[in-house]
Amino acid sequence: MTVEWRENRSHAQKARQREGSHTPSTEGGGWACVFGCFLSHVIIGGIERSGGIIFLELQSRFGGSSASIAWAHSLRTTMRLLLGPLSNALSRRYTCRLVVMTGCVVFTIGMLLSAFTPNLPFLYFSYGIIGGIGGSFTYSPALVVVGMYFRKRLGLAVGLSTAGVGLGAFLVSPMLEILFDFYGFTGAFIMISSLTLHLCFCGSLYRPIDVHHRIQDINRRKHRNLTHDTQVGLLEIRTEEGHIGDENDVHGSKHTISHTSRLSMDPHPTLEELALEFKNEDMPPNMKVEAKNRSTLMSEAECQDTADKLRCKTTWRTLLGTIDRHFEFSLLKNIRFSCFCISKLLFTSSFTTVYVFIPPLAKSCGITELNAAYLISTAGILDIFGRTILSTTFDIAALRQHREFLPVLLLLTMSVVSFTFTFVTTFGGFAVLAGLFGFLSGGYISQKSIIIMDILGRSKQSSAFGLVLLFQGLGVLIGPPLAGVLADVFGQYQDPFYWGGSVLLFGSLISFAGHCVKIFQKRKEREKNITKEIASSTSL
Repeated sequence: MTVEWRENRSHAQKARQREGSHTPSTEGGGWACVFGCFLSHVIIGGIERSGGIIFLELQSRFGGSSASIAWAHSLRTTMRLLLGPLSNALSRRYTCRLVVMTGCVVFTIGMLLSAFTPNLPFLYFSYGIIGGIGGSFTYSPALVVVGMYFRKRLGLAVGLSTAGVGLGAFLVSPMLEILFDFYGFTGAFIMISSLTLHLCFCGSLYRPIDVHHRIQDINRRKHRNLTHDTQVGLLEIRTEEGHIGDENDVHGSKHTISHTSRLSMDPHPTLEELALEFKNEDMPPNMKVEAKNRSTLMSEAECQDTADKLRCKTTWRTLLGTIDRHFEFSLLKNIRFSCFCISKLLFTSSFTTVYVFIPPLAKSCGITELNAAYLISTAGILDIFGRTILSTTFDIAALRQHREFLPVLLLLTMSVVSFTFTFVTTFGGFAVLAGLFGFLSGGYISQKSIIIMDILGRSKQSSAFGLVLLFQGLGVLIGPPLAGVLADVFGQYQDPFYWGGSVLLFGSLISFAGHCVKIFQKRKEREKNITKEIASSTSL
């Protein structure tokens, strides 16, 4: 059985090489992952973009300074981002599907506990720490699994996946304001916990990439390498062989016949069939975890499950060692990547500050809380257009080479918008600026995964993405609390926007420095190639 599987696997690999197709098909599994990632962004992004609405409700319920209130939202988002490398490492070990569904349960528990919080310190624990851990396990693997499935239309796939944040902000912000009005603080957070529970559905759509490959191999072997007559002949031969030997041999032959016939005749084999084929040491670790959850497996798979459970009981030392191998902090030696990480830190610091303090600033100018929630909705709906339009535009071959310069322009423009917030006092003015900021920030965020691959390549995507999330977490940890301190000291909500605009301006300069490094490296490489050509022509 093992020899037969290895032979079939080598034939499938050779077939993929002949076809020049080492990448998985974007049909089916790939677009299902995009849909799941989109829905997860609707839920997670919608809650985070509603930080200003939650800020006002917490201020009304607990009182306290602006800085202490801002810590609740900042801590949750920080935990979600700082634990990005951990969630990516766990995804590689246990599959994205399992990590996301586990994070969904943790996230829901955090939101449910927050509904009954007696004070701010407990809210820091339930909403900030537990909710942040669950949010990290559901957010980071979603983008990673999309990057695994796409190559040619990666920009479009990422843009569609992350566009859910805008839709979430458009829907969740006014919904939360209405929930707080009708059901109060406790009822609203119970409703939020029921919303986060839907992330389990998103996780179920993330089929592991190795399972996707093996299903393709089985289908390819069925349709291209075997004819119907050959299958029938093979079954007849094995049936005859099954009657030779002792009773144990007959039993093993019959099992092989039934198993082979299932894989040959069924174009979409189940996990049970795959588990029987990839048994013992040949069965992929990711599929073992999937197979453990099926109670209908035959005795071979049940025996393998017992071995799997023993191997999964790793110590903390082993887990930390695995995580350390996947973090790859050596990537920061790349100057372009370091500049990108620093600019992301500064952007996130300002970005979260603006979204948290738009509702308080609007309320201080005489705008109602419901209309302040509509400002976040305006930014959210234009965020969708920003992500899809800019992602599609810079996927064009002629503009792709200038993709790294795009953050410079976007950060600079967002800096101007942030400063302009301090001069408006009407709902119309706030709506225009909020929409423009949402459009620009959406376009900037949508390019994150793509720029990482442009700088480091696809092989380093997962580790690099985790490091970027870590820098973003530091930005969130600094931004809103510091802006809250400024609001408390000077007594007005315009100061957080001065802070945000200044940080974005500095971030654009750092991003421009990284772009200059790219130009210098290309020029140096071009000169080196010219020198080699001259030397080779001279030697001839």
